[in-house]
Amino acid sequence: MKKGAFVISLDFELYWGIGDHIDYNTYKGYFDATIESIPEQLKLFETYNIHATWATVGMLWNRDWETWKTNQPSRIPKYTNKRLSNYYLGEEINKDSCDTSHFFATELIQKIRSTVGQELGSHTYSHYYCNETNPIEQAFEYDLLQAVSMLGPTESPVESLVFPRNQFVGDTLRIVKEKGFTSVRTNPDVWYWELKNINRMSSRIARLIDAYFSIFKMKSHNWDALKMTAGVLKQPASRFLRPPGSSSFFNKIRIVRIKKEMSHAAKHGHLYHLWWHPHNFAGDSKLSLKELESILQHYNSLKSRYGMISMSMKEVTQYYKQYA
Repeated sequence: MKKGAFVISLDFELYWGIGDHIDYNTYKGYFDATIESIPEQLKLFETYNIHATWATVGMLWNRDWETWKTNQPSRIPKYTNKRLSNYYLGEEINKDSCDTSHFFATELIQKIRSTVGQELGSHTYSHYYCNETNPIEQAFEYDLLQAVSMLGPTESPVESLVFPRNQFVGDTLRIVKEKGFTSVRTNPDVWYWELKNINRMSSRIARLIDAYFSIFKMKSHNWDALKMTAGVLKQPASRFLRPPGSSSFFNKIRIVRIKKEMSHAAKHGHLYHLWWHPHNFAGDSKLSLKELESILQHYNSLKSRYGMISMSMKEVTQYYKQYA
């Protein structure tokens, strides 16, 4: 039996992931807290020897607004709701009053790169929405091409991809493969995570209940459940690490829920894929880091007892190709 694996992926976005539904000036402190929490998350990963994939929006790789403008692809998405386009939002920002560290993160990216066990993945270049109306032919292809081109010629290629807002569309996998990606994160195999249902109220309620109570099935999955399609490995997510709320009782049972699922994965040789956004720690960084450390301590006990291993998405793909 294959060993259980604890997989972590983070959707690293800063402004580009939430700019369509916030007022930037109101959220400056939120982004400051996010930036401060990322080195703390990396320290915990180092302490507990955790490997993780940082799916990074390509726009964060720019040095400043001038390079952001220069690096705009020749074909960009034209969504029906123009506020979904970060090209539109970027032009609307008051460049004189904004903090550029909320939009560009070369220093943080380098810190991630220099931390042992961390993989830099992609969250597309522009936080591209595959399930939105977009009549511009090849816009997605140009977006991914720009994302991979942000790397220097001597740097390791980006191989793992996470679709923004979890809008995984299978028809894109041919393009994903052509641009050098070997794996993508997909949604859990349950009805309330299906793309056609994901924004329905019933699905939102089901996901909320599932975060706290064991009504639905365990979210770990067998190695044999991984599927290679069009040369790309589809890696199902298990659970979103929700930010803590105001209730200590519900915070506790939410973390207990995750630990039970991790234990199930370790005992049965399954994969357990936990994901979140670094900005989810901004609301209460101290409590969020405490909860994360509790989860990582539990992983350590599972590692000692059952031989559970920590893996990035890239390492899962390498293991799958070697032993599948």
